[in-house]
Amino acid sequence: MSDRQEEAQEDRQIVDQEIEKLKESEPLSVVMEDIPDVERIVRENPEERRKVMMAVRSEQHSGPFPPPAHLEHYERVYEGFTKETFEMMRENAEREERIITKAQENEYNESKWNRNAAITVVLLVLLAIVYLADKGHIAVPIGLSTVLVALAIAFLLGQKNRAFDPNASKPDKGKIKEDTEE
Repeated sequence: MSDRQEEAQEDRQIVDQEIEKLKESEPLSVVMEDIPDVERIVRENPEERRKVMMAVRSEQHSGPFPPPAHLEHYERVYEGFTKETFEMMRENAEREERIITKAQENEYNESKWNRNAAITVVLLVLLAIVYLADKGHIAVPIGLSTVLVALAIAFLLGQKNRAFDPNASKPDKGKIKEDTEE
């Protein structure tokens, strides 16, 4: 083979590789199905091949929905696709909202139960202090009073820190509530 034939063979191999890459590209696969002569045009004209590759590389999309052209293509392939997809997205959003609402309710109920339990414990300790002091046991009520005052100080200091940094001592379960308030 002459040098020209070898170069032509190498060029054909490069073109074949580029066409395979183009076929794998989602945007061009839609184009190639719609316009059957694209492959022939791309093989015969290197300048057109560059244009097609640039078009494929420059297409961008972001967001939850595919571009309208893709939706139209999906609709041709599977009638009712767009409607079903949007219905599923709406159902998922509603389900997510129910999950978040339930998580917030559970968090509130847990917080309420913890608060009621703490008040009950404090009242029982106060009753124990009064009862033991009335019976003449001075050391135990003094010790219980000291523990009660220390817990109250720790609680108040914790509340003060949370006022400056709402995430200071919250566990991860509080994240659900914070994320939905934005």
